[in-house]
Amino acid sequence: MKKSTFLSLTTTCFLLVFFINCEAQIVMNSNGDLSENKLALLSAPASRTNEDVNSKAKNNFTKTYQQATAIEWSALQDNTWVCRFNMHNISSKAFYNSKGQWLGTVSGYDGSKLNNTTRDMVKKVFYDYKIVFVNQVNLAPDKIIYIVEIQDEKYIKKIRIADDEDEMEVIQEIELY
Repeated sequence: MKKSTFLSLTTTCFLLVFFINCEAQIVMNSNGDLSENKLALLSAPASRTNEDVNSKAKNNFTKTYQQATAIEWSALQDNTWVCRFNMHNISSKAFYNSKGQWLGTVSGYDGSKLNNTTRDMVKKVFYDYKIVFVNQVNLAPDKIIYIVEIQDEKYIKKIRIADDEDEMEVIQEIELY
């Protein structure tokens, strides 16, 4: 239970950072205990330049994301680094701590690019819904969490799916009418 709560909070933090700087299709309300001050601290760039980027973070990024393009580094006020980039037509953000160690990566992409296993899992339960958008959160070690946005004629839902679990959790539901 503690692990699940920690993963949910971690996922929420990464997604909030991702959505703060992007124009999201839907504004999400966080269920976590993050105050506005903490959100501002996470999202506000610090006054450092690309030349200041931790060399270990740059090296780790280069090894992992060799095909990345449009690479842009930013320092956050909590002394972490975020690298925004594109790879295979998918926008992503990789996060590194002050020592250059990878913390996680958040990627956002069209629902048509969702892997078949996860798509089948969603469609088995929500067969009348269209998979609209996916946020994929990669965490160390080898932990992937998907936040899948689905829609039918009455509802938009966000579903949390961890790749090592056989369960889906509806984390947000919006009635359209």
